[in-house]
Amino acid sequence: MAVGQKHHYLPVFYLKQRAGPDGRLCEFSRPHKLVKPRRTHPDGTGYERALYTFEGLSPAVADFLEQQFFLRADDRAYLALCNMNAGSIDLDIDTRSGWSRFIMTLLYRNPQAVVRIKEKVADLVEINLQQYWTDNIERRPDNNFLTYGEFRSVITTNVQDITLRTMHSVMDSERVGEILNRMVWGAITIEYPQFPMLTSVSLSG
Repeated sequence: MAVGQKHHYLPVFYLKQRAGPDGRLCEFSRPHKLVKPRRTHPDGTGYERALYTFEGLSPAVADFLEQQFFLRADDRAYLALCNMNAGSIDLDIDTRSGWSRFIMTLLYRNPQAVVRIKEKVADLVEINLQQYWTDNIERRPDNNFLTYGEFRSVITTNVQDITLRTMHSVMDSERVGEILNRMVWGAITIEYPQFPMLTSVSLSG
C-alpha cells in the first residue's frame, strides 16, 4: 500500500490547465518498452508520495517544503497564472516574483532533481568531513572530547537538515528571482499548434 502524502512536483492548479471537458488529462508513462496513455484527474498524476518529507527531522521541520514553502509558492503562482490567462502581463512585483519562484521550483522539485540534490549534499559532506572536524575543534575547543567517529555521527545525522536547507535556498534564490523578474515577459497564443506548449522560458537576449 502506498505510504505518505501525495507531493505534486507538477502542481494540481497547473495541471488543470491541460484538462479536457471531463476534467481529466492524459498521462503518458513508459514503465517498460511501450508508452502507455492513461486518462486521470490532475490530482492523480505528477506526484510522488512523501517526496519532500525528511523523516529524520523533527515533525515541525520534516514537511516544511510541502506544508509551508510549496503551499505559499503555488498559491502565489496560481494568482500570477490567473492574471496571465486573463491577458494581464503587467504584473506587480509580488505577483511577478510569485511566477518567477514557481519557475525555479519546477527545476528542482521533480523526483530526479531531488535525488541529485540529496546525493550532491551527501557527497560534499563526506568530502569535507575532516575539515569540518578540524574547524569544529578550533572554534569550540571545549568540544574536543568528541572523537572523530562521534563527530562524524553527529554530522551525518544532520545531512537531511542540510539537504532541506539547500533545496529551499535554490528554489527561493533572491538572486535568480531578480534575474527572472527583470526579463521582458510576454504571452503568445497559438491557435492551431501541432504540439501544445505549457511554459517556455528563454534566457537569451
